[in-house]
Amino acid sequence: MIKKLTRNINSFLIALESKAGLLSASLLLGVMMLLLAMIYVQPSFDVDVKYHGSYFSELSEHPFRFSENNPLQYRILAPFIGYITFLRGDLFFILPLLFDVFLLAAVYYHYRKINYEVTDAFIMTAFICFSGTILIPLIAPAYIDSITYFFLFLAFAKAARIKSSAFFFCLALMNYETSLVLLPALYLHAWNTHKTEKLIVIKLFFIFLMACLPYIGYRYYVSNHADILFSFGFYFSHVNIGFVIKDTLTSFPIGAFYSFRLLWFFPVYALFKLWRQKENQLTYVILFIIVFTSAQLFIAFDCTRLFCLAFPAILLSAEYLKKIWGTEYFRSFSMKLLLFNFLVIPYLIGDNSFNIMPSVFYNLALKTIFHFL
Repeated sequence: MIKKLTRNINSFLIALESKAGLLSASLLLGVMMLLLAMIYVQPSFDVDVKYHGSYFSELSEHPFRFSENNPLQYRILAPFIGYITFLRGDLFFILPLLFDVFLLAAVYYHYRKINYEVTDAFIMTAFICFSGTILIPLIAPAYIDSITYFFLFLAFAKAARIKSSAFFFCLALMNYETSLVLLPALYLHAWNTHKTEKLIVIKLFFIFLMACLPYIGYRYYVSNHADILFSFGFYFSHVNIGFVIKDTLTSFPIGAFYSFRLLWFFPVYALFKLWRQKENQLTYVILFIIVFTSAQLFIAFDCTRLFCLAFPAILLSAEYLKKIWGTEYFRSFSMKLLLFNFLVIPYLIGDNSFNIMPSVFYNLALKTIFHFL
């Protein structure tokens, strides 16, 4: 069954690329995979946006009207993009959906460009598509997480081109300040890529410092013109930290698990193999991603959503295991793991609550049952 499925995927993608070209094929695949994700987890677009989604929608109508004291004013990139593309207000929820497609397309395109075969590039894309990285934004309309993930993925993917990597990190930071937690890992990843260059440590330091300056300048300007609720003072207050630690202490492990479910196998096993082989460089990159992502749980309580920021650890670990396993075993194992992962029903865990993310079929079954009761 696995071999037949793999052959069918391979044949389909080769035909798609030959007819449409790599870029168009990547975008089409992104659309198709997002539609599959919407079947696996039914999106919540039939209701009004809530919580942060409503703030982002409001901000997209007037991105620089500081008099309204929007609590998410610091996270300006997505609302600004929505404003200039006319995806404002009630239409803003469309923008993160478009970036879901762009993210999936970018993952596939990147791996094809570095000479992964079509099936292997598809597998790497599926790791993102059927994890919380894509699934959670589907039930949280107008949240901007997928836009952050898109730029962070490009920052890691372009590590060989330092200025491009820093530029994409700058955009991710302008979109959501939590991107800072991945900066140590990104810095080390770029360092590993350029470790033979002279003075690379200093060069990277100044380039990534420059990447942070636009956000620092914008934040300083906003702070002088508006009173923003979700500030560093709010997040790092004793009251907030105490509340979050108390709230997440028991749900932290299971909340982290549900961000990627069975896909956590890759970083766990990769770290074990790296430790045994004493390959410290990639070990620290993966550890930095996981440890600094975990640190968010001291100041915010939506565990599963916050842990989705660790998606580069899944991809980098899978890349490493593909290298040491060989293509055939990696492909067979990954396809089986993806199929088993579908059987683990997705949950969103945060604020000490457990919320199922039901599929279209699950909701249809419930409606049918209640119809006959």
